[in-house]
Amino acid sequence: MAALLITLLMHFRQRMLPCSRGNRALAGLSLVCLLFVPGFANAQRKFTGRIIDQPPSDHVVLNAANDNTVVVVEPIRFPDRKIPVKPNPSEKLVVKLAGEPTKYEVLWKDIERIDLYEVRVRQEAEKLTKDGKLDEAYEYIAFLLQNYPKTPGLATTRQTYLYMCAADMFKKQQLPQALAIAEELHSLNPAYRSSASAPPLTQVMGSILDKMVAKYVAAEDFLSARTLLSRVAKQYNAADEPFVKNWIDQFAKQAAKHRDAASAALAKQEYVQAYDSWAQMHRIWPEVEGAAALTAEMERSYPLVVVGVTHTARRFVAQHAGDIAPRRASRLVDRTLLEFVGLGTEGGRYTCPWGDWKRREDGLKLTLIMANSDDAQAVTGYDIARRLIDAADPNIPGYSSAWARLMATARVQNVERVEIDLKHPHVIPEALLVMSLDRQASFGTSANEGASASFGPFTVHTQDDKQVRYVRNTRLPVSQRAKIAELVERTFDDPKKALIALKRGELDAIDYVFPGDLSELQSEEGIVTQAYDLAMTHLLVPAKPHPYMKARNFRRALLSALNREQILEQAILRGSVPAGCRVISGPFLAPVAENDPRAYGYDDKVPPRPNDARLALALRLLSEQEFKAEALRTSTTAPKLEPIVLGHPADEISRIACRAIQQQWKIAGIESQLIEFQPGVFEDPDNKCHLIYQQAALWEPLVDARALLTTPGVTPYVTPHITFKLQQIDAVRNWIDARGRLKELHSFVAEELPVLPLWQTVDYFAYRKRVQGIEPGIVRLYQDVESWQFAGQTEVVAKPSANETLSRNKR
Repeated sequence: MAALLITLLMHFRQRMLPCSRGNRALAGLSLVCLLFVPGFANAQRKFTGRIIDQPPSDHVVLNAANDNTVVVVEPIRFPDRKIPVKPNPSEKLVVKLAGEPTKYEVLWKDIERIDLYEVRVRQEAEKLTKDGKLDEAYEYIAFLLQNYPKTPGLATTRQTYLYMCAADMFKKQQLPQALAIAEELHSLNPAYRSSASAPPLTQVMGSILDKMVAKYVAAEDFLSARTLLSRVAKQYNAADEPFVKNWIDQFAKQAAKHRDAASAALAKQEYVQAYDSWAQMHRIWPEVEGAAALTAEMERSYPLVVVGVTHTARRFVAQHAGDIAPRRASRLVDRTLLEFVGLGTEGGRYTCPWGDWKRREDGLKLTLIMANSDDAQAVTGYDIARRLIDAADPNIPGYSSAWARLMATARVQNVERVEIDLKHPHVIPEALLVMSLDRQASFGTSANEGASASFGPFTVHTQDDKQVRYVRNTRLPVSQRAKIAELVERTFDDPKKALIALKRGELDAIDYVFPGDLSELQSEEGIVTQAYDLAMTHLLVPAKPHPYMKARNFRRALLSALNREQILEQAILRGSVPAGCRVISGPFLAPVAENDPRAYGYDDKVPPRPNDARLALALRLLSEQEFKAEALRTSTTAPKLEPIVLGHPADEISRIACRAIQQQWKIAGIESQLIEFQPGVFEDPDNKCHLIYQQAALWEPLVDARALLTTPGVTPYVTPHITFKLQQIDAVRNWIDARGRLKELHSFVAEELPVLPLWQTVDYFAYRKRVQGIEPGIVRLYQDVESWQFAGQTEVVAKPSANETLSRNKR
């Protein structure tokens, strides 16, 4: 056998010599010769695994005379990897066996075909696609697009693959994915059809869209349905496609019913019902015929403002420093005796909605002269005097201990004049009179309980977790009523969604602009961004007792572990730091600029405690040793350092801040657990939290200091020195002493840390220019809400609802 092989080799020697510089005129390589070429056997070894994981190789398939042998060779260097269409049979093709360095020649007449590596990969992708192995086929097609984008037939293979994927997603009812894939296919080949008898691609997309729109409609998400239809109709010139026309006709018919109902209610001056029908029309199809005229008429006769808010108000308490929503919304449904409107050089500036308020020079008498009006007064001098007396009675809701210590008597003269005698002068007694005339509202009623009995410009019409509708309070005298007929608050848990809604015109205002979005809104035409006049103080306030919180060193460890500058400037403000945003050392309003007279309770000479992770770790360990030593001395068991439970409201700022705090505490070996409250909740309802993250309005330290530091959660950590300073502040008689005592209190609070001051932020709100009457320098959104209006609106008197009438008669 060996002799036979040698004979065959000698016979074909002149036809199978390797290609070399000295030998260019070689004969064609036949199958028999190739069998004995060194390395050929190895070159024919079959690879296992995926073809795309193997070294690239072409397959030269010989003709029948050579038993159709497949020869595996290195990729042949054809120009642009294109096989010659009609090569000369007598010419030779130079190849190199896979894994061999030597080149060989083969006659074209001996070659049946050549399977290029990329073509074989494409064929494998087609087979996988046909077999429904779409995930595997994706890798093959992606490989070709990246490495062999000019592969013959690749475009068709890719389009077939996309079609099969879209069909698979459609079958699985993953409609958005199916549409996205179909749109990708359309971008590659708008005329694609899976077969000659198959429907066009636009019709296939229509089938997907039809089901998507039906799902949106079933969920009453008409906005998404309209947006999808409009985009597809415009992008693919499909306005005349049956699936688009059918849905538009259906929407238009539904919207027309609500349009007609709104017009009928408007004619009867049933404005609340008119708005309900108009809103339904606008939700379903705002482009229905006659919608623009109806909207213009609604704005003239029933002006309505829609405001996006971060929290729904669950109760209304004007003077509550730590609850964002009650502080904002209370101004809608109630008017306090005096209202805080800003800070001056000597404390807060206050106005009285009921008349002219005066203080005698000796500070021992206050006088209120009721405003003259031709209308029947909603509030009389007797109402005010009775409320002032009740506020000094500990047995009546809305009791104020500070007012009880100050008031001597209250009396009415000539119905319209109220005089109050004080036991001793007070630096700013007006700060104690931010109280509702409704005892229950002042005490803190829920939205459903206190709204209809209030003295505010609006009453609550309907309320749920996502939206509150406030309608104009018709029990007020005409001269005191709001100019807009209704205000709607819609809650957004994501500030980005509120931003988009404002830009689309779905909202007229938003109560809070996330700092990272400020620059985007400032460049938006038709939208005004405005800063609130006073900054918000961010604190960690104790709630449920924690054994280690009793140790001052541990409280210091909690604060020292925090890189507050990093959290504020990078995580919250995202690199854009407005003036007044800063880390603080005390809980009260810090100066926005140098020598800011409004920050009268803040000592800027007390620096914020610096971030020092090693110091925080040492203080934590020292606290543990102190507890162990105390336990040894008293023969008790030392408390274990359990995780700190930190609660926070359900808004983006609080989430970002508390997550960062948790991470930085962990570096110092302090474990913590985060609890997010329900929307609109700012206190721990289940008594699980040791600390609560608050965004507080501590603008009047003369009053707010006691309110903050004598709360049940904070009291255990208030030292006798702080208590003594609070008593001194209560007794001050002039502003020089007031500022001095408050700055001394600041130093003690910064040292003892009964609360943990973090930073202050200057917050912004935004509104569309169509809303008029919003003045600069306001401290809360609805400060001048009675003045809000649209250009060209007419005055109307909305009919009260049955609930409003019942509440009025009951009252």
